[in-house]
Amino acid sequence: MRVVHVVRQFRPAIGGMENAVYHLVREQQKLGVDVRVVTLDRIFHTDRVLQASEMIDGIEITRIPYRGSMRYPIAPSVIRHVLDADIVHVHGIDFFFDYLALTTLYHRRRLVVSTHGGFFHTKTYRRLKEIFFQIVTRRSLRRYALTAASSFPDAALFESLRSDGLRVFGNGVDVDKFSNIRRCGLPKQLIYFGRLAPNKNIKTLVHLLAAMRRADSAWRLVIAGRVMGTSPSSIMQVATELDVAEAVTVQDAPSDAMLRDLIQASSVFCSPSLYEGFGIACIEAMSAGLIVALSDIPAHRATIEATSLGFLVPFDEPEAAARAILAAYERQSSSADPVTFPEHLKHAYSWTGIARATCDAYKDILGQENRLILRSRVRVMTRATALHEICRACATGMPLRVAFLNAHLAIQAAQQSQVAAALDDFVLLNDGVGVDLASRALFRRRFPDNLNGTDFTPDLLDRLGAGCRIFLLGATADVIAKAALYYEARWPQHHVVGFQSGFFSDAESHDLAETIRASRADLVLVGMGCPRQENWLAQYIPGVCPVGIAVGALFDFQTGTVRRAPRSWRQLRLEWVYRLLQEPRRLGNRYVLGNATFVFLVARQWLSGVRA
Repeated sequence: MRVVHVVRQFRPAIGGMENAVYHLVREQQKLGVDVRVVTLDRIFHTDRVLQASEMIDGIEITRIPYRGSMRYPIAPSVIRHVLDADIVHVHGIDFFFDYLALTTLYHRRRLVVSTHGGFFHTKTYRRLKEIFFQIVTRRSLRRYALTAASSFPDAALFESLRSDGLRVFGNGVDVDKFSNIRRCGLPKQLIYFGRLAPNKNIKTLVHLLAAMRRADSAWRLVIAGRVMGTSPSSIMQVATELDVAEAVTVQDAPSDAMLRDLIQASSVFCSPSLYEGFGIACIEAMSAGLIVALSDIPAHRATIEATSLGFLVPFDEPEAAARAILAAYERQSSSADPVTFPEHLKHAYSWTGIARATCDAYKDILGQENRLILRSRVRVMTRATALHEICRACATGMPLRVAFLNAHLAIQAAQQSQVAAALDDFVLLNDGVGVDLASRALFRRRFPDNLNGTDFTPDLLDRLGAGCRIFLLGATADVIAKAALYYEARWPQHHVVGFQSGFFSDAESHDLAETIRASRADLVLVGMGCPRQENWLAQYIPGVCPVGIAVGALFDFQTGTVRRAPRSWRQLRLEWVYRLLQEPRRLGNRYVLGNATFVFLVARQWLSGVRA
């Protein structure tokens, strides 16, 4: 996979975006990705012209000339340097973002954009920026397969333009920097580290300390960071007014070694911030094993939800905040287990984890392993690979739910969020000519095989190891009873441990799930029509039976209740036409109006640019 990162400034320039791109590229290289960087040939605010090409730390860099303002540097020659890429990853909302979107029909590369705050960093020309954002940025975004929001506020901002194809990829965190810190006991000391800026709301911590010292005068507060608008003297003035100055320490621009010592002497990290893009300091505090108390803002809520560590505190109510922190401190004091940062979170928040996640997204955009059809993520698998994976799940008891995505189910998922959410946990296999044509339109290639459930399920039963315990659910009482006899005769090496008609009420679902559990089935086949069968599998089968497969009208076909199309029709991918001719009244809406709807929705996805 060849990836070209396009960013207006890069090494030797130093800054937040430059560092983020540098670390991302370095980690992607370690994962075996062929990566290049295209950037401008001058460092802003200087007259220095850099080499046209250079290698820095193993990164191939191409530099191109530009004209105009550094806010919107015009460099049309960028297009010559992306033509050999599989993915072009643009960083920032600027000329590169708009120009590569405008020229998509020429270069035909898949585009990804990392937002890096958009262009609302200052209030200058804000009204003009808003107009540009709503018109030009909105149109450009349609050509991007994925919007990689660099923060939670960015996600909220860009979601107003396009909600689909958006995902948060925060900056990586050096979780190893403080992860080896060990403490004896729990010191009664609060700590904040990060920028000393007005939006960090740091002075609130002094009021919190005063409230905590009224309960226990042993508590102290350390504030450490680089001054960026909130001076140490202004903090100490509040401390003096509240008569807690002797318990407050403010450390300006501490080194990592100094900060490590301060963390070792503390037990609770507090962040009363009014705004955070992502909240790197919170993750570093969690990795250090501190108790973490955070203000109730979107970024902090997302961090707590993702990690299950830390808790929200009303810092604007010092007494309530103090009670919450003291209670958490007492709980941890009485616990034998120290606060730990799980290994899977270390990986997820490291630059290695961020790089791996972006590479997985690239693969989805290219349709290598999964393909997004409307709102459903379909696996790209040959028949042999799919059979092997499901056989392995049945043999090992690995939980697995399988469904076959045809045009009808894709529409249901696109129009009903409940169905889309249910299918997120399924292995979705492609079924039918409609989904195949959608893949060709969206990803420029078809699926390897047509994996419809009517042909796939018998193949699976042929290949399963002997002794598989099968439960059949669906169709009418007469049909499912005939199906059970058919299975016992056709696959005597397996055991039908139960069967049940698909005509039952929601109130009976729980008892039915318990019946399946009691049967100790390895595999349950559910044929109740979509999306009912998928919803039922999603809700009731986890923990009841290892493998569940949604099989549609399989039982009707196997018992001869409904005739299948002749083989010649199936080879021409016209089985749906045969079924429509058999039951025009029942299937007319599904196949006539449904197919037209499917074409419309696929065309809309194509125009939106969303591929992941």
